[in-house]
Amino acid sequence: MNTSNNISTNVSEVTHVLLSDTVEFKVFKILLYSLILLASTLGNGLVIHVIRNTERMWTPSNVLIMNLAVCDIITPVLSILFDLPLEENEYKWIYGGFMCKVLWPGSTFSTTSSSLTLAAISMDRYRVIMHPFKSKLSMDQVKIMISLIHLFALAVVTPYIYVLRLGEDGRCDETWSADSAYRKVYTMVLFLVQYCIPLIFMTIMYTMTLKSLYSASLKTWVMRLDHVEEDASLHVVSESSSTDSCHSGKQKKKKKKKKRAFFHVGSGVVSETNRRATKMFMVVVFVFATCMFPNQVMWLWNDYGEELQARHRIITIICLMFTYANSVCNPVIYAFFSADFKKGFYGVYGKLCCKTIDEYDLTAHNSQYVGSHYNQSRTQC
Repeated sequence: MNTSNNISTNVSEVTHVLLSDTVEFKVFKILLYSLILLASTLGNGLVIHVIRNTERMWTPSNVLIMNLAVCDIITPVLSILFDLPLEENEYKWIYGGFMCKVLWPGSTFSTTSSSLTLAAISMDRYRVIMHPFKSKLSMDQVKIMISLIHLFALAVVTPYIYVLRLGEDGRCDETWSADSAYRKVYTMVLFLVQYCIPLIFMTIMYTMTLKSLYSASLKTWVMRLDHVEEDASLHVVSESSSTDSCHSGKQKKKKKKKKRAFFHVGSGVVSETNRRATKMFMVVVFVFATCMFPNQVMWLWNDYGEELQARHRIITIICLMFTYANSVCNPVIYAFFSADFKKGFYGVYGKLCCKTIDEYDLTAHNSQYVGSHYNQSRTQC
């Protein structure tokens, strides 16, 4: 759900709460917002850079991840950079009529696209694990999928664009009909599309995927146990038969090599890669569910409750911070679980490090000591 849309509708009721915010809390809020914005932009920017500039990572699955990273940049940029001045200005609109139609719907659009992209990633994981011999999604199919996600998200925010108006009092408000049922229905639609339905879909997909991975792991364990027993029997036979020791030893080595090759290719490397990728995206979904839950519940409570509107200002801001923090977590999760992303992040750091050292060498080339010292550091870098 939009991280900002419903605040403006009850401005007159929360103004006195805004004015009662302490200076300490305002400083804390601005510092934390700034940290979230910086971390989200740098982290997701690194994800986009690594995928676009690493040939082996330019895959359909990673293009979905890149689309998620783009959404995770847009959400805090729109919500923090533009909304924070409004909070400090008692929500008096300062951006003009066009931005009244664009700013908050843009945040809603990116949040919706992010949720649906996570659902698409879970479906891709399901296909890879459950149907490994079927053809994977092609690049064209993924591009069509992303386009459909954005078109659907645009359709979802269209009513919101329509009802937003810049009033004579200088505020950007939703102008629903006198019957508040329309507003409540739209709030429920956003809750279902942005949070509830994608989360249920992802839960089903990853539950089935985990079940398949567990079944494959159990079969691998049984086959390895049979392999150990076979090795033990071969060892006993080889000790009791001295005449054919050379021949049986060769046969045993061949069998071991075949078994090891089977386990390595059939159930070792591939299964471990899928296992780690599935765990990574499950953590992403868990973080999404945790961070988005407070804000979703708050706006449901705000529209369906009777006395929430003019209370709990600090709780509202904390719920928004949870939503913004979701944009920061995904790059950290990728770096922790994915060796490819970790290597890509280190590669970017190494290039920046070496570039800085090269520039320093050009400046300090007249100093033999400094030049030799930093040439050594550049080699290490």
